[in-house]
Amino acid sequence: MIVADCGGTLAGYCLVLFRKSSRIARLYSLAVAPCYAGSGVGRALLAAAEKAARGQARLFLRLEVREDNLRAIGLYERGGYHHFGRKPGYYGDGAAAIRMEKRLESAT
Repeated sequence: MIVADCGGTLAGYCLVLFRKSSRIARLYSLAVAPCYAGSGVGRALLAAAEKAARGQARLFLRLEVREDNLRAIGLYERGGYHHFGRKPGYYGDGAAAIRMEKRLESAT
């Protein structure tokens, strides 16, 4: 888990999962407090997640995002992520997920 702390206030977090013997890391969750939306906290957390994945010698970072979460999809697309699939009914309310991934450069 990576936490964004802004002057003692929790601004956001992300959770990255690593499976043994896999070259793929998974961004399980990324959230930014509403008062920090648009401040760059999401970009910073995404960069930190990628750095953590590279540090674990992963070649790809994958994620699922709600199909209707256009703000998050935009963040990931601007960060170099591409769509590679869709999961209908992925979320508890029946919403679909878009699957995205990015090849990480300089993985050790």
